[in-house]
Amino acid sequence: MYGKRHKWIPAYFRDLPLGCHLKTTQRSESQNSYFKRFDSIDGTLVEFWLCFHSAMEQQRYNHRFLDAASDSTLPQEFQEQVQMAPCSCAVRGFSEQGNMHIINVEDAYRKHRIFQNAVAHNNESKETTCTCKMFERKGILCKHIIWIISGKGLQSIPEQRHRN
Repeated sequence: MYGKRHKWIPAYFRDLPLGCHLKTTQRSESQNSYFKRFDSIDGTLVEFWLCFHSAMEQQRYNHRFLDAASDSTLPQEFQEQVQMAPCSCAVRGFSEQGNMHIINVEDAYRKHRIFQNAVAHNNESKETTCTCKMFERKGILCKHIIWIISGKGLQSIPEQRHRN
């Protein structure tokens, strides 16, 4: 089960941002274990300072590395969603509730499994949400929303608010 956590954790917590599951004691324990790698018990204050400085430099390097990776990953992931939208999405139902249009989108995702997603589009605010909640989880519009936006003939992506 632990080996397959990458499959069930996102599904189980898809309505909640992941940061809310990390408690403050876990953060401090994580930092303590990180800094212990750079420190020794019998060291002097100067040695502690040099080790602390080294640990901070390592963290800064890691942050820069991850920022660079993130800068190149998000646009690629969004581009994948744009490319997949016309190939895997089809409208299978439509209903209106006031200013809201509810569109059932069929998603032929992997191995011809069909997923039903409901996309809600507000005609006044132009805000669009999807039951797959990719935007809420990752901050990237999903192919279902992209498919509906392009079908409505919108020339630009309406501004979305990331809700936590």
